[in-house]
Amino acid sequence: MFRPVHYFILLLLVPLISFGQKDSSLPDLTNKMPLLNARLYIQCPAGSINVPRPHDVLSLPPNGDQETRITYETEMGKLVIFAQEMNAFSTPHLLEEVTKLYTSEERPDYQFKWTTTADHNPAVLTTPLKRDSTMEAILINSMLVQTRDSTLVQVAAFINPKAYPNINAFLSLSEAILKSITEGPRQISFKARKETVAVLGGICSLTFDCPYGFIILPEKGFDYNTYQVRKLEPLGNHAPGGIILYTGLQPHLLAPSYHFLEGSEKLQTDLFLEKEITWKTYSDASRSIFLQEAIYDADDCGEGLKIHIALIASSEKEMQMLVPIAHQILFSK
Repeated sequence: MFRPVHYFILLLLVPLISFGQKDSSLPDLTNKMPLLNARLYIQCPAGSINVPRPHDVLSLPPNGDQETRITYETEMGKLVIFAQEMNAFSTPHLLEEVTKLYTSEERPDYQFKWTTTADHNPAVLTTPLKRDSTMEAILINSMLVQTRDSTLVQVAAFINPKAYPNINAFLSLSEAILKSITEGPRQISFKARKETVAVLGGICSLTFDCPYGFIILPEKGFDYNTYQVRKLEPLGNHAPGGIILYTGLQPHLLAPSYHFLEGSEKLQTDLFLEKEITWKTYSDASRSIFLQEAIYDADDCGEGLKIHIALIASSEKEMQMLVPIAHQILFSK
């Protein structure tokens, strides 16, 4: 699902030490830094550091495959570079699709420009023409980069209010940094394949049989692991559904979060992990929400361990595409 760059604004800027840049001239971009665990590389000024986005004390740092946060601070102010995986394919008309992500009322407030990265990958540079200088994180530039496998990465530049009086210098610096991007060796795996992941505790494992165009997005906590299986769609398409698989001690059914009332479910016996279990199924065509979920006891992999699986779709056709993938998930010790 596309998340505009302002989605993470309030989480991007935190106090750091100053590196002492004393003039408005652009610093040399001598520090080659990886983005998204070497999906891309970017040239930054000396003193730039990778600082993960702040996170809850009960959770682990953000997944480095999905986001990277780089900070550069001078006496003039702070610049933050924030990269995030879009989990979407590019389109033949990328510039047009990017403009469609903004409403007709918003578009006049942005400048959209076709450009390329340092290694000539296509990219769209979006620059806000109106900014609120009082915001904690002020968006000044954003670049959507098309990689060799036609998937997309968004890299945005923010400054803090202290930097705003020198915004022209930071605009020039951020554009130079964004245009220095080169592609790294890591690519998204979306070919048809089998992929095996560990269940919480590492005693057991799950194997997914992924069709072409599907990806697996892991998230690890202190007492749980989740894996989201979803289909890559072109930028601008509807947000796809997918399969969410949780392994841990405290599963929570998703039906209440989708505003399905207790008792509105239909019970269905079907296979999961090669056993018959009872699924709860919900549907609301008026809201384009179809949900099927179940909880599986996995005590043989750890005392009290549960596996919660949920299939979420926007249509019956999409649900019919997900069900065979769920059936083919294998469980092993």
